[in-house]
Amino acid sequence: MQRAEFQYSARSLRVRSSEWKSRQVFVTLTYDVGTENIADRPGAPRAFVMGRSASIRWQFAPEWYAAIRPEFYWDRNGRWTGSEQFVKAMTTTLDYAPFSNGEPRIFSNTHVRLEYRWDESTGAISLHGL
Repeated sequence: MQRAEFQYSARSLRVRSSEWKSRQVFVTLTYDVGTENIADRPGAPRAFVMGRSASIRWQFAPEWYAAIRPEFYWDRNGRWTGSEQFVKAMTTTLDYAPFSNGEPRIFSNTHVRLEYRWDESTGAISLHGL
């Protein structure tokens, strides 16, 4: 388990993650919590955000893998996304690495990916603050 904590100004972000790995399957779990004083609002309330995700990757052939990643994010005060909201998302990936054996070497990190993403929010989605 990894743990990271970032503090600057009156903002605090805590990140916890765990991972499990075998030869064909890789799983990560992440949990984020953040708070911040909102100085420009009466009483300087604390904003609160929370997120959770899981990533499951299955390597079913030397050049191929499939992955799925469900995510949840809650911005109680709308401070970090611009809107009070709860977001649910799901991403699926199919990845092909045609040169994964390292030949020719110049293309050894080349991947072709097909991805699909679904998002649902209870509020207006905004890029404010990102």
